[in-house]
This record gives sequence, structure tokens and C-alpha cells, in this order.
Amino acid sequence: MEKAIAQKLAENGADIIITAPIKSDAELAANEIKERYNVKTYAFELNLLDINSIEDTVKEIEKTTTVDILVNNAGITKDNLFIRMKKEEWERCDKSKLYIYILYNTAHC
Repeated sequence: MEKAIAQKLAENGADIIITAPIKSDAELAANEIKERYNVKTYAFELNLLDINSIEDTVKEIEKTTTVDILVNNAGITKDNLFIRMKKEEWERCDKSKLYIYILYNTAHC
């Protein structure tokens, strides 16, 4: 799903930043989009469960380019129903979805 969102934005002329826990995965996706849509792409390593990783990546992105639209489609569900998830599983899922928004936005306030 996240790749489809990036492709649709690129199709409409947006430059794209791809992040992934393994930088080579981000680079692979970024290069594919760059070749197909002729837009600028950037690839960064990012662990959404690590606040330091988020802060460092945001700083690196800001040195490189600007962000107009932030799409966070990452998530961890452990293939379980919400009511069956343990507190630790829910917290891990929650962090992966919220940390990036909170930290990115507080960096700009």
C-alpha cells in the first residue's frame, strides 16, 4: 500500500522520500520510482520504534530536502485482533504509527 501511495504522488510530479528499517530496501524502492516517474527520490534508514532513529533521520531529511506531505503507512499488527493483543504488542504498534508524526511536528514548532 505505501508503495502505491508513493507511486501515485510521483505520478503527479511529487519528489519522494522513502524510509525503511534497512536502507537498501528504501534505496531499491526509491530507484524504481525515480526511473519510472522521473522525479527526485531520497532513501533513508529509519526505525520507527526508536526515537533516536526518528530524530536523526528527520535531521538528515531536513539537510537534504523539504517535506510537503508526510504519509506514514507503517504498522505492526502481529496478525492479531485488537482485543487479543497484549499491552506490549499494542504499544509497539502504537509507537510505529505515532512517533514519526509527533517527533516530526515538534521539530517544526
